[in-house]
Amino acid sequence: MKKHSSNIKVRIRGKMACFTNPATNPECYSYPVPTLPSLTSILSNIYWKPEMEYHVNGVHVINKIEYGNSIKFKETPLQSSVGMITITPLINVDYIIDCAIGIVSLDESMITTEEDALISNLNKHYGILIRRIEKGQEYKMPFFGKSQFPVEDISAVNEIPKSHYDNVTVPFGAMHAGMIKPPYNKENNVQDPIGKKIFKNVIMENGFIDFNKSKEGEVSCIF
Repeated sequence: MKKHSSNIKVRIRGKMACFTNPATNPECYSYPVPTLPSLTSILSNIYWKPEMEYHVNGVHVINKIEYGNSIKFKETPLQSSVGMITITPLINVDYIIDCAIGIVSLDESMITTEEDALISNLNKHYGILIRRIEKGQEYKMPFFGKSQFPVEDISAVNEIPKSHYDNVTVPFGAMHAGMIKPPYNKENNVQDPIGKKIFKNVIMENGFIDFNKSKEGEVSCIF
């Protein structure tokens, strides 16, 4: 089915963030910049519907990348039973997400053509997202990687402010960019344990990370 998309820039700010580098488990040491899944999650927590999808093109890093002191937190019930975890977060974070909104399914009951239906649904969801951002309304609490670090300020913007990294190129190496779930084994009625983690070689140029240009690779992982 044909998809339509509409671009939007969303500025997100907060005191602390932790985009966990999986190589640092069981402790949580943050990547220096947001991961692709964490940005998609923030947008989905602001507003989400089954027929929508967010495609994050990139992220602008506005402030200097700085780490804070390590903090100990009690594990949540959904996490492992280690008891306490040590998190080394980023501090004073300020990002602008450059993303597109797409439509993947729709209700055509009130519209005569598929083309009109797609455009109508896109405009509707785009408008709702903007209103939610303006009014500070959220589907769920958006957070910077870890639930302990909420996004404290959200706004839709048109202009990009000066970045601390203007005229600078910074390579970050391979960063987690998502997962491919393992196939379902119908014969044994179980899900196969071997899945795929997606990593992308991330480079920041002039304060902007273009995820569409990042080179992608896969590694096997146990679910």
